[in-house]
Amino acid sequence: MLKLPKKLTKEMETILSNGNFKIKEWIYSHDNIAPDQDLIPTDIKTAHEKVLGVVWNPITDNFCFKVKLNVTPQSKKRHPKPNQGTTTKNPKTLTKRIILSQVNSVYDPLGLASPLIVRAKILMRRLWIHNPKLDWDDPIPEEDHQNWDNFFQDLREMEKIQVNRCTKPKEATGNPILVIFCDGSNDAYGACAYARWRLSNGDHETNLILSKNRLTPSKKLSIDRIELCAAVLNKRLKTTITEQCRYRFEKCYHITDSQIVHSMIQKESYGFNTFAAVRVGEIQEGTNTKDWYWTASEFNVADLLTRGSKPNNIDINSKWQKGPDFLKLHESEWPITKTYSEQKNAHQYD
Repeated sequence: MLKLPKKLTKEMETILSNGNFKIKEWIYSHDNIAPDQDLIPTDIKTAHEKVLGVVWNPITDNFCFKVKLNVTPQSKKRHPKPNQGTTTKNPKTLTKRIILSQVNSVYDPLGLASPLIVRAKILMRRLWIHNPKLDWDDPIPEEDHQNWDNFFQDLREMEKIQVNRCTKPKEATGNPILVIFCDGSNDAYGACAYARWRLSNGDHETNLILSKNRLTPSKKLSIDRIELCAAVLNKRLKTTITEQCRYRFEKCYHITDSQIVHSMIQKESYGFNTFAAVRVGEIQEGTNTKDWYWTASEFNVADLLTRGSKPNNIDINSKWQKGPDFLKLHESEWPITKTYSEQKNAHQYD
């Protein structure tokens, strides 16, 4: 198995050479090469490689993030010099332009740091809604400045976050189980997916695959509707993972902490109003209703996607990356249930 990367390398180079293409260099994670192989060039063995905007350390085989806070106001027509304005101190003056530029510089396609990034999304919307006449280069109000100061301080700590690139443990046996949590609040809703593996010693290990979250619409929605939108994201994550991931999952668990949404998914969609019927129909079409479960809010890790968190709460061994503790137990011991209260008359949902 250790020789597989080198074998694939030679085969690809042979195919490309037929078209006069030549690969400049190959970089492998330290765990995927034999001790006597040197497939990591000497000059970058201690460096980090960017993969789709996320930084990859080939030595530890972990993903991480590099954040450079640029707080120097820039003209629209002038291109800033590299690292100009980078500082370790928070700016005395913040504008919409500076804030948006800094937030957009963080690229997280898999949602690995979503609990931190969602805080910026929530603060940005509040700033835009509460200050509609504020120009792009006007200083933001003092009450908003303190919130952004706290966020930028935490953003610098984002560099300490590490995420395992490989979601399959070395001691894993058989096929994994897919577990997807979803949750909603007045500010945001989201879903996060985990692969749960059985280890050779009989224990279990779970790793985060990806997550997705969105802000709630500006138009006020009931919490039940928001939770239903989160369930739709749950279904869409399942579709994406099963189509794009090479793993074959033995079973899928869809978990929500909303009894109303859970009961709605078990019923026919024609009994609901248009908003609910469209979403319930999509969920029922893309998932098996028997795979949906309810759990108490305290066990729902997707709660981090709706209220945000600090960097030290989402690091490599955190509940965010490893899932709730109950995932280490046998499935019969999980605090989840299929039952729902008929008193929560879902057909009256509005």
